[in-house]
Amino acid sequence: KESVLKATGHGLRVDPSRVRVTAPGEPAALVEWNGPGAPSTAWLYDVETAPGHVAAVTVLAPHRPALLVRAAGGAPAATTTA
Repeated sequence: KESVLKATGHGLRVDPSRVRVTAPGEPAALVEWNGPGAPSTAWLYDVETAPGHVAAVTVLAPHRPALLVRAAGGAPAATTTA
């Protein structure tokens, strides 16, 4: 939720309870946004930053982009398309 709200520029000025995302273990996605300010498209990604640690990334774009994750030092760590 926080990733979506930050990507849209709303930050925590919008109550996170207005935003519903998929449950843990499901592919990351915006399910519902109750109220004004909803993005027309939002692509969510879960990115494993270290074993047992996950970060959230939201991209606002008309089509789902591939996400390239680079490890420290610039070497590609992973590419995510879904």
